[in-house]
Amino acid sequence: MGSNINSSEYALARLNDQKAWYSKKASANKKAYLTCKLIALIGASTVTVIAAFGSLPTWVSAVLGAIVVISSGIEGIYSFHSIWVTYRLMAERLESESTFYHAKAGPYKSLNSEDSLSLLVERVEGMMDQEHLGWSALMQGRHKTKPDDPTDKP
Repeated sequence: MGSNINSSEYALARLNDQKAWYSKKASANKKAYLTCKLIALIGASTVTVIAAFGSLPTWVSAVLGAIVVISSGIEGIYSFHSIWVTYRLMAERLESESTFYHAKAGPYKSLNSEDSLSLLVERVEGMMDQEHLGWSALMQGRHKTKPDDPTDKP
């Protein structure tokens, strides 16, 4: 923290930065998820139409099928959907916490400014710690070789 900024300004700036980061990342993951799903949907339905009419060479269906598999695989590898939902939820939780703090409502209702700020920092950092643990578990889950291996316990 720089010497020209007080703890309240720092905490609120950090909160606002985190809200913006989570919102931006949620939007990016939503876009990636929907792009992968649309590619797979359009590719799969096109393969079906080509197969029904048989008017194109078979390699066209094979290429489209490969595109569907690749698109679905990319979404599975990068977990765009899970990350989108998690980050959107986090952005909304941070926004809600900010609203409670600024309105002196909920857990901040009867606290003085110093105690309110301390509680805000504790709650926001706690939320982010929990989200980081969830993200870490998601990333570790990607690297399992056998999804249902009973010997693969933490």
